[in-house]
Amino acid sequence: MDIGKLNDTTFYDDYEGEGEIILSCSSSTNTESIHIWDGYFEDIFGNPVYHNTGWTGFTKDYQELVRTFDGDEQIPALAISEYLSDLENYESHEFAYAETRECLMRLISFFKKALNSSSEIYVSIQ
Repeated sequence: MDIGKLNDTTFYDDYEGEGEIILSCSSSTNTESIHIWDGYFEDIFGNPVYHNTGWTGFTKDYQELVRTFDGDEQIPALAISEYLSDLENYESHEFAYAETRECLMRLISFFKKALNSSSEIYVSIQ
């Protein structure tokens, strides 16, 4: 199954040399990567959504400096459903950067495609 563009740098272009988060999705027929400026992650997860069950997904990782943000060079496959659900919690939020909403929607689409194709997602922090 083709899951799209091979190497998407849309959300890192013009931020070269600054913090970069790379999400890679691998299936049996394709590999796709998204490169994201860490400022977009700060804009999304810096003002977290909290539910009575606690933080999940990237919100937990970002706020508690665990899993994807614990300092390891690359983490193994994410719990895609958990991270997708967390991302969707931010759809109604207001953001500081106009491009952040577009970045969030691209992340949601990326996770949905991975979930539907039984792919794995890896994260690398540069």
